[in-house]
Amino acid sequence: MQWKLLVAFDADITGCLSMFELNKILKFTNRDKKELAEKTLRMHKVQISEEIDAQGGKFVQYSQPYAKRKKGGSRRPVTLKDTGKMLQAFRVLKSNYKGKEIKFKYGTRANKQGIKMNEHNDGIGKLPVRKIAEDNALGPMVEKSIAQNFARQISKNLSRITKTKYKVTIG
Repeated sequence: MQWKLLVAFDADITGCLSMFELNKILKFTNRDKKELAEKTLRMHKVQISEEIDAQGGKFVQYSQPYAKRKKGGSRRPVTLKDTGKMLQAFRVLKSNYKGKEIKFKYGTRANKQGIKMNEHNDGIGKLPVRKIAEDNALGPMVEKSIAQNFARQISKNLSRITKTKYKVTIG
């Protein structure tokens, strides 16, 4: 997955680079990775509740028969929360990967709710395509959240190492 991240630190670190190693600035503990995963998941659920798909567009509105049967005739908002079970099953699956990579996995298991979410994502059966996530896109709110949280962690690490407070600004 590729992200275009624009990160700026309000700090002059000239002369500080010899004081620490870059790998210490980029160090994410298992706890940090879990927290990043949970924050990303929460933002993804917020993005879904605001009807925003993986490309930043709006979800296709509900069909008239479905809206009449389930939503009192209202075709919007499309929040994918009819019973709440599908989004409740949308969770962090793994965040404690070994090695130096910063990665985590969230989504649904291959159960009833996971299959239903996949059917929404791919437009299987009578469902229109409502892209929750794609190979190279998670949606603007989620991607921005990842960048912000990643930058905050780097700022926190840098502050801890140098004993100087740093402010993170993302544009």
